[in-house]
Amino acid sequence: MTIQHKKIINFYDRRILFNKYRKNTPSVIFIAGLGDSHETWKKVQDRISDETSTLSYDRAGIGRIAVPRTCCDLVEELSELLQALDVEKPYILVGHSFGGLVARLYTSLYPLDICGMVLVDAAPEYKELAYEKVLPENLLVGNREYFE
Repeated sequence: MTIQHKKIINFYDRRILFNKYRKNTPSVIFIAGLGDSHETWKKVQDRISDETSTLSYDRAGIGRIAVPRTCCDLVEELSELLQALDVEKPYILVGHSFGGLVARLYTSLYPLDICGMVLVDAAPEYKELAYEKVLPENLLVGNREYFE
């Protein structure tokens, strides 16, 4: 039996799109790249939602609310969101670009919650070292804060 939800809710000043839910299947969690919204995953999420539970969301600092966060903060906020929405475990995390960093850190902190991970052009952990060589100083400060 499929229970369908497709709505936007507010959670810690973030817009969250929770799409179709089906019990007894892994929940696929879509994590957008840095600066991208949940809408990045719309076409993929719509198709996968026919088969299993899905969730995409906007992190704090995306959209109208500018809130600085570290990568660890983002993982904790995602964990709290999944609990608040009662998203069924286990999770398959799908991370694009910066979302891949969030997915890998989440998996390392909550390995028992994860049954799979898909990384789409994911950023490596050492990317900030490469950016040090090419980005202007004013952009480097924000980049460093994410990894502290």
